[in-house]
Amino acid sequence: MFGLPGTLLHVARKEWPELSPDALRRLRMIDWHLANAANVSKTCRHFTISRQTLYRWLERYNPKDLRSLEDRSSRPRRCKQATWTKDEVLAVKAMRERFPASGKLKLAVLLSRQGLHLSVSRVGRILAYLKRTRQLIEPLRRFSAWRGDSGSVSTPHANREATKQSFQETSSSSTRWMSARNRTSCSSSSRPSMS
Repeated sequence: MFGLPGTLLHVARKEWPELSPDALRRLRMIDWHLANAANVSKTCRHFTISRQTLYRWLERYNPKDLRSLEDRSSRPRRCKQATWTKDEVLAVKAMRERFPASGKLKLAVLLSRQGLHLSVSRVGRILAYLKRTRQLIEPLRRFSAWRGDSGSVSTPHANREATKQSFQETSSSSTRWMSARNRTSCSSSSRPSMS
């Protein structure tokens, strides 16, 4: 099989479990490591892995159970459980249905006025739970379009022209203002001083 040494060859002859490609690669790495006098530096160079990775897989390796080379679950062992009550969920749901455009901050204020004091983050978590479980249907968002004078939706070309005209009006009025300012400053500087 891979030039398996001693006990590993004995296990391989008995029963070869279904291993994933990653587990087979780790098995080849450990086999090569044991066949080359257990030289960690040489094994790490050969497989281009870090020493930490090799030590991790050597620690997990069990020659009697090759499934020990499989990936472990990355799922947390304990998940945070919801701490809200059914009454709180129903109150948040009712308030959100009454005020569909309100966010968690506004809902927390409205609920506290009714005597149910919940933190803003708790209201947000309850809203996320209601959306995730499809108990809360979000309202459709309104679509607003730019409207021209005629009431029809204006095109980008019409918007560009309107902006251009507005800029020209502004620049011409500022030019008139600047020229009037220059005339007053010139006329005041040309006057002789009264001293």
